[in-house]
Formats: sequence, structure tokens, C-alpha cells
Amino acid sequence: MEFEEGSSDGEDRNNTLGTHASTTQAISLDITPEEEASKFQFLRRQFFTAAPVLSRRDVHLGGRTAIVTWANGGIGLECSRQLLDLGLTKLILAVRDEAKGEAARQTLTARGALEPSQTVEAWKLDHAFLRTNYLSTALLVLLLLRVFERARSTARQPETSPGRIVVESSDTAAWAKFGEKNQAPLLQAFDDEAKWDTFDRYATTKLLGQLFGTELSELVPPSLAIVNCAHPGLCYGSGLARELGLAVAVFIRIVGRSAALGARTLVHAAINSDGSSHGQYVEDGKLRP
Repeated sequence: MEFEEGSSDGEDRNNTLGTHASTTQAISLDITPEEEASKFQFLRRQFFTAAPVLSRRDVHLGGRTAIVTWANGGIGLECSRQLLDLGLTKLILAVRDEAKGEAARQTLTARGALEPSQTVEAWKLDHAFLRTNYLSTALLVLLLLRVFERARSTARQPETSPGRIVVESSDTAAWAKFGEKNQAPLLQAFDDEAKWDTFDRYATTKLLGQLFGTELSELVPPSLAIVNCAHPGLCYGSGLARELGLAVAVFIRIVGRSAALGARTLVHAAINSDGSSHGQYVEDGKLRP
């Protein structure tokens, strides 16, 4: 699931896309990237850390619009639920299956917790695995940037908070072998079924997403959109293990977090981030290497 969240009120007029000098800040961290990527640290975070709980006393999303991809179940559905609980005015569920998207929409609207001003829509996005985890996300983000720019140019207020673009990442990005990295053309190399490795392909798509988010943050001013990557942790109930066999499913159920807990990280990255998170990696509500 990837999450994009933007203001319906417009943005700061003082910057334009494509003229931004890098504002990615140097940050002080208590752990090296190599240590962060270790299996020990992965397990420690799974069991002993979590993003803080947010309520409307912390932030109210009235007047805001969010798009959540892969939103018909698992982490995406939980992100949607948490955003609505924070007063989000308009939620767009971007899904592959129209019927499942409509079922998710009805689940969210049938809770009885929505205010009259809140609306939920389901939009169909058609994409396969690599396109889902990387290319379709990149395209959607680039299209949203134009929406953010247009909103900023027509804003009634000269300065409002920027949009948010959160790309869901994973610890597995650090474990990707990415054997195709030197092949050209790169995308065709991913079509070689003889070299298909499900885990490495998943890890590689997450790595590509992280590289995209980092590069995007160099080009997009944080006054227009704050761009970061966020990892919800390994979560059960997300559908990740449905094609990986019983052993993997059992491992995920033992080690994994609930989808609701994982969604907290993504929501926190989207709505509780200031400019310091621009171009950064977020996990459990904190900036990580």
C-alpha cells in the first residue's frame, strides 16, 4: 500500500516544481544503516516498538483529501479507517478490484462514525506486481504533484500546509539482491521468468520505491509536498503471504504485527511530519537510516 495525502486548500506560492535546491536535512541517528538493516533489529522492532497513537486532539484532518492505494484490505483499509477517525473530509480508495473496493467503502461508511461532511470513494487502478509496487505508484505520485501545483496556484490563502506523499517501504529493501541493476533496458530484465524469485522481486520493488522517493524529494520543494518513505513493519492480515505457502504464513502470524498497528506508522508519517522528514525513512513514528 502506498499513501498520498494532500490539502484541498492549496499550497505556498513561493516555490515551483523543478527549481528546488535540495532541502533533505542531515539528521543525527542512534544507529547505522547496516545495524538498522540487521535481522536482530528487525525482530526487536517487530516486538518492542510502535508508532504513537494519534487522536483528533493531536491533529484534525477536516478539509483534507487522501488517496490510499491497496485500500480494500489489510494495512490500506486500516490506514483509511484511522484517517477517517481523525476527521478526514474526503477519502479515495485506490483498488485493483472494483467489487472489493466497494465492499471496503461500505465497511468504512457503515461504522456509523462518519460525519455528514466526510465522503469515501472507491477508484479502480489496474496493475500487476511490479507495476503495483513501483511503477503505478511512481506514476500516481507524479500526477498528484500536478494536482498539488494547481491547488497551490489557485489557493485563496498565500500560505497553507504542504501536501504529503508517503511511499510504503520495507526492511526488505535493504535485503534486495537486485541482480538486474546493471541490465539494460532495466524493465525488460524483470520479465525473465527463469530468474524469478518472489522474495527478491518484492524486496527489489521496495528498494526501487525507496530510491524513487529519495530522488523525488530532491526535486520537489517541501513547501509543495513533504515526501518520505515509511515502513509499517511485517503485518499479518495484509495478504502478503497468500501466495508464499503455509510456512511463511505461520511465520508472519507469529512475528507479525496487526494491520492496525502497522497502519499507525504510515498515518503518522503522513500527518505528523514536518519538513525534517522530507526525503527521509520513517518507522514507528521516528526518522530512521
